[in-house]
Amino acid sequence: MQRIAKLAWTLSFNLIVIVLIITVLTVTVAAPQAARAGGLNIDFGSQFVAPSGAFAAAANQPGFWNEITTPGVSAGLKDLSGLTTGVSIDVVADTLGGFSGTSATDDVARLLNDNFYSFPQQPWRITLTGLSDGLYDVYAYAPANPNVGTGGFTVNGIPVAAFPGASTLIENASWKRISNVNVAAGSMILQGTDPTDFSGLSGLQLVPEPSAAITWTFTTIIVAAGRLTRCRRALSRTPATIP
Repeated sequence: MQRIAKLAWTLSFNLIVIVLIITVLTVTVAAPQAARAGGLNIDFGSQFVAPSGAFAAAANQPGFWNEITTPGVSAGLKDLSGLTTGVSIDVVADTLGGFSGTSATDDVARLLNDNFYSFPQQPWRITLTGLSDGLYDVYAYAPANPNVGTGGFTVNGIPVAAFPGASTLIENASWKRISNVNVAAGSMILQGTDPTDFSGLSGLQLVPEPSAAITWTFTTIIVAAGRLTRCRRALSRTPATIP
């Protein structure tokens, strides 16, 4: 009877461990994919069409590009798969008619060669609402127009130094990544200005970071498995009492 009881306990313990391992794999593999599915691609400017869905840009995030061509509120932005979301964007700028003066024959040019801008000393502002709360990496793109940089700006309070723009994808020239942008109550605000030059943006990519809750769940599972292992060893050294 003691052997039967010990065998039953061992089988039950092994089953628990298997379930925990499956849970870990599901959380680790599936969750980042789900987070990436919540990303957004946004192209500013009225001169050229948006890039194709195959274009991943600096964020390595292919998918649908929302084309914003007029100031004011645009509701129902589409996610990477092209499905309508509850996200809205409000663009405050002098115009979305800026462009580099050259044609746009590929996706890089479609992203960089047109833009919104504001005049010197005039602020620009982008407000996104309806986002999922959490941390994001934000990729901001400068106009390729040599007369329009980004100006200094902030992303939910995080300061970003001005960068000038370029006709190809070059970090700190045509694009910058702003990491760990915290979204609370679904809102993200970018705002900037330049005291002497025109300033604006040609595009944005929002890439959700994996939730901290995922890391905590993974850690909790590992700790629990370790405690179960120690418990099993202790019980295996204690003779079972069968009435």
